[in-house]
Amino acid sequence: MASEKKHPAAAEIRPKEQSAALLTESAEQQMLPESQETAVESAENPPVLQGTAPEEPAVPQPKAAAPAKRERDSGIDLVKTCAMYFVLSLHFCLYGGFYGFPMAEKSVAVISGFRMLSYECVPLFLIISGFLMGNAKPTAKHYIKITPIVVNSMIIAAITIAFKIFVLHEHWAFYVWAESVYHLQQPGYGWYVNMFIPLYLMMPFINAAYRGMQTKKAKIGALIVLIFVANLAISVNRFRIIQHPEEKVSIGFTPNYFGSIWPFAYYWTGLMIAEYRPRIKKWILLPVLVLLLTGEVLLDRFTTDFGWDQGVNFTNEDFPNILVAGTFFLLLYDIKIRNKIVRSILKAVASLSMTVYLLSYIGDCIYVRHFLEGENTPAIFVQRYFKIIPLHFLLTVLASFPVFYLGKLISWLIMKPLLWLTSLPERKKQKAAATS
Repeated sequence: MASEKKHPAAAEIRPKEQSAALLTESAEQQMLPESQETAVESAENPPVLQGTAPEEPAVPQPKAAAPAKRERDSGIDLVKTCAMYFVLSLHFCLYGGFYGFPMAEKSVAVISGFRMLSYECVPLFLIISGFLMGNAKPTAKHYIKITPIVVNSMIIAAITIAFKIFVLHEHWAFYVWAESVYHLQQPGYGWYVNMFIPLYLMMPFINAAYRGMQTKKAKIGALIVLIFVANLAISVNRFRIIQHPEEKVSIGFTPNYFGSIWPFAYYWTGLMIAEYRPRIKKWILLPVLVLLLTGEVLLDRFTTDFGWDQGVNFTNEDFPNILVAGTFFLLLYDIKIRNKIVRSILKAVASLSMTVYLLSYIGDCIYVRHFLEGENTPAIFVQRYFKIIPLHFLLTVLASFPVFYLGKLISWLIMKPLLWLTSLPERKKQKAAATS
């Protein structure tokens, strides 16, 4: 991404590995195909041909039953909840001091495994987007439904600025705060919103390209090309000869001008899973997931004697994480949860995805200031990891409910008149057909 001018107010502590942010419930719902009207002659008033005797009135036929409402995928809510938790886990590695540990320590490898798994937060949300938004079309309704994403971002930006002024005692000129909000830098995790909005705008056209391919072979070919020009290019270029912590000579190179379109490969993966619904046994997927994560950890460990970022360290953009995220998604997406209470809780928590992601910045700041002081070793880090993150997740989820519903109310007030205006031509057409 091109470098951006940053004011001090917008310069958050941003992880080098990129965190995740998330979709609002309204932006993730499937776009149902438009209903098709058929002209049918009335059974009660059959046409009478001149010079012929009228036939017996046709027996009224029962109306076709309305299509059953598709059951919500509880497995998708489970994947989304895991991805939300991974966001907090990944940020904790940054703020908790993980990146200061020498990679040579054996205990760091275990922590590195948790971190590698947490890196799947962004890839999982992008796969979920493809899985759920495959029916999106370039209609006014689709674009109006981006409103909750923008509104939620603005509300949380205002909360974040208030937190910085009254708790962190940061004071900047008004235009500095305003520019940071406009640039989606309040909080600094807004990079994902910056990435997701263009993807959302392009979804209908990606879907059209996908539907235009008539065979599975063609769709797999397109995915391979996407991976090659974006994800694989980035991964290959990471391989380098490490002479010194500050001096690196690349030993791999592929043209990577299109590296920034790496989200497309994850989205396309979600489209394919939604269409073909592969069912792979869990006892196969789980060992594969462990082996993939272990391979990433070992590669990172044996390509550096310095810090974690000196070796071959895979992030959201890299090819191996398509395999890891895809395996994790397949492991959980088709799980059927029958307990209504559990389903309801998962649905409620999953709907908060973006809100939890953005609000987690406040918890991150609090934990850095109050809970992570003093000595820090891998053993202490692990203890904090399993104590702080669950508490952080619970508190952030609880704090997100009022913020989410405030955003939902404001979004509804904005969207309702817009949807009414865009539906005028269709309603006029229906009214004209009814009176003719």
